[in-house]
Amino acid sequence: MLAALNQLLTRSVVDPAVRQAYDLKQTEPLLVDCGFEPEMAMRLSKLEAASMAAYLLTVYELVHAELERSAAPHHPWPADGLSAGPARVAGAKNEAA
Repeated sequence: MLAALNQLLTRSVVDPAVRQAYDLKQTEPLLVDCGFEPEMAMRLSKLEAASMAAYLLTVYELVHAELERSAAPHHPWPADGLSAGPARVAGAKNEAA
């Protein structure tokens, strides 16, 4: 996904077809051509922004948020699930700090 983002940002500088796709609200084929998965391209193509620069910034932020979310697995607190109840778990978190 990062390679697709880089491709999109690079093309936006040198390829007038990117501007045309944005102006015509037909960015989905362009996004797929840059390497985004079809589902992500569809999501990104539905974004609305005041300018092409704002659109590209939003795409950048969403892609990075997606990458962070997929790269950082949730590790549950070891005390979660103990039968002691929430007060004990909250106290255990504070004692460990």
